[in-house]
Amino acid sequence: MPTPVDWLVLLPVAATVGIWALYLSATGPTLLAWGRSEGEALWASWLVQLSPLLVGLGALAVWLTINSWDWDNLGFRGFGWRPAAAGAAAGLALALINLTGITVIEPLLSGDRSIGYALLYQTPHARPPWWLMLGLVVPAVTVGVETLFRGFLLGRLLVWLPTGTAGCWTAIVCGALLFAWDPFLVMSFHEWHWLGWSDGIVWGYLFLRTGSLLAPMTAHGVEVTVLYAVFRWVLA
Repeated sequence: MPTPVDWLVLLPVAATVGIWALYLSATGPTLLAWGRSEGEALWASWLVQLSPLLVGLGALAVWLTINSWDWDNLGFRGFGWRPAAAGAAAGLALALINLTGITVIEPLLSGDRSIGYALLYQTPHARPPWWLMLGLVVPAVTVGVETLFRGFLLGRLLVWLPTGTAGCWTAIVCGALLFAWDPFLVMSFHEWHWLGWSDGIVWGYLFLRTGSLLAPMTAHGVEVTVLYAVFRWVLA
């Protein structure tokens, strides 16, 4: 249902557009180079990259406060075994598809097996100890990202756009694009950030179909866990 403060979702959208405008401006090379030289603070670069997410979480907190903590409107409902099972199946399927694309198809197309997924070992997500990654980082990121991008952002798009198939798919695709072009995601995964778009479409569809955030949360968590385990203990 629409609320008087659904416009708050425009704040993270504007922040994302603003950061990319800075990256493409004359100051872009300077921003991208922050933290790469000895003595420079890496946190400054991370602060720029994470600003849309921080703005989004702030907007979400304000939205919840004004709407009397209406968690149901964000999709925190229907937490039964059916959405969990659908999410688990989708997460496993996405993990296998993306794993095939990263380790088989991309090297075949490029003709160079030395490139591709090597950068995945250098992302911030690959650096924590495995017990911290699987025990805290993956659950926290999964819940936070899905609440922000599917529950808040996609949920508001679904309210604003016309009902029907066209409106629903427009909302899902636009929400997935915004997720795929999140600055932190792009700077961490480089060309693989496009997987955020295809994954985001599936997660958005799960949310729309089940009406529960449990489905995309489970899919996101299962996919990341499987990929992390394979790259850390099988392909490393």
